[in-house]
Amino acid sequence: MDVWIEAIGFLGTGCAIAADAMRRMLPLRVAAVLSSVFFLAYGGLIGSLPMIAMELILLPINGFRLFELVRERAATGSCAPASDRAMASATRQAGGEA
Repeated sequence: MDVWIEAIGFLGTGCAIAADAMRRMLPLRVAAVLSSVFFLAYGGLIGSLPMIAMELILLPINGFRLFELVRERAATGSCAPASDRAMASATRQAGGEA
């Protein structure tokens, strides 16, 4: 049984590392939400109140930011994040390629 508990902890660790390595916000937020879910489960299974408290704070923050990103993309009808669209527009205005 302990192997499964440790596996949940390692899944959380893997998602946290993946989130830190992301360049785009949408996959970063998805990885951060998954990380929080796994760490919340892991913290509960090992009885770590500080870990549970931290994840109970981070999960709604990342969940809300993910919701904002999805809502923004649905409203604009674009798959590219707003920051990418702004950069492309600024590059075109400066006479560069975009």
